[in-house]
Amino acid sequence: MKLRNDFTQALLYLDGRTAKQILKNHSRRTTPTKFYGDVAVILEQIETQWQEGTLALSQVYMGGQICEDLIEEMLPPEEPAEKDQPKMAISVLSDQNDFGKMMVYTLLRARGFELSDYGSIG
Repeated sequence: MKLRNDFTQALLYLDGRTAKQILKNHSRRTTPTKFYGDVAVILEQIETQWQEGTLALSQVYMGGQICEDLIEEMLPPEEPAEKDQPKMAISVLSDQNDFGKMMVYTLLRARGFELSDYGSIG
């Protein structure tokens, strides 16, 4: 629980350095699937707080950006066993908020899938 609170606070205060250290420490003590699942839960909680009006959208967006950068940096390279997976891509159509896309992208990458990110279209 302390990990989630500390990591959430680092994201909300836009402290990428502290967030990175927390993730590195946590990733050593758990499985990759659990690790990335914990990050997804934290991002969902942040989004809920925004929906409730207790956080600014900028905090949600920047916290998501910090997570996206950190997870991309920490994800292992593509596994040779995953070479036969289907080609996949992700995009957001006609929406300025790509927070949901980032969450899906991160979860798929955490599970070993490689996919192309086409950003926002339309």
